[in-house]
Amino acid sequence: MKNAFLVLFSLAVIGYSGYFIYQNSLAPCERVLEYSVGQFDTQFGLKQEDFKKYITDAEAVWEKEVGRELFKYKMGAKFKVNLIYDNRQVLTEAKRKEEFGLTKSEDVLEEWDNKLYSLDSEYKRLTSLHEQEVASLERDQKEHNREVEFWNKKGGAGETVFNKLESERVSLNIRVENINKNAILLNNMATELNRLIKNRNSAANDYNRIVKSYNEKYGHGLEFDQGEYTTKGEINIYQFDSKASLLMVLAHEFGHALGMDHVGGSSSIMNSIASDARDSLALSLEDKTELNKVCKK
Repeated sequence: MKNAFLVLFSLAVIGYSGYFIYQNSLAPCERVLEYSVGQFDTQFGLKQEDFKKYITDAEAVWEKEVGRELFKYKMGAKFKVNLIYDNRQVLTEAKRKEEFGLTKSEDVLEEWDNKLYSLDSEYKRLTSLHEQEVASLERDQKEHNREVEFWNKKGGAGETVFNKLESERVSLNIRVENINKNAILLNNMATELNRLIKNRNSAANDYNRIVKSYNEKYGHGLEFDQGEYTTKGEINIYQFDSKASLLMVLAHEFGHALGMDHVGGSSSIMNSIASDARDSLALSLEDKTELNKVCKK
């Protein structure tokens, strides 16, 4: 009975060892990679349960394409996904603040443009009406003066004609006063327009200065160092500025964990350059080609 127990125990050990060796000899896409959360720095302001959910959403990008489970969370698993706060996130936060300054400057510029457009449209409308009224007054004045001159040559007009011409003269003088008032209004509006133009140009200069500074720092695109996959069997996440950004870097590093290399295509998840063109977790043709090559679909 003692010998039988030893034999069974020996077989169990061999069977387990064989399974362990087999599992680790499989290609990444042929086995489920078990992972756990390792280092978790709280300076990101992220809850660990939310981080786990983002990891699940990121791994699903590749699993959906191949049609099977590739990754699985298991507490204590050797493969770690770490969230590490270092100078890269400090840079991201500085960039975010600068972007806020850029956005605020854009809003200010747009506000001045709207004010300028509104006042300029009204100024042009009133100017057109003013010019029409001046032209009409000049025609009526000319006709009135012609008729006055006609009756003066005749030695004077009768009472009825005289009263008519006098009424026209009073009416014309009132119109002159109104036109002069409108001219003053238009001059004031022109002064205000010039002030708005000056402020608008100042805001445009501020905006261009911020844009220049921003482009000098970030316009060239950033090498993808938001995270890394290491040969020690871990994923390190160093920086992100939004949920979408975190999902993107997680998906990118899970791609490396599958054995995928960097690919072209500005919208590709596996592109080595982080850019605004990559704003969706949808796989590009380049991503799919590289995944198929690695997983031999």
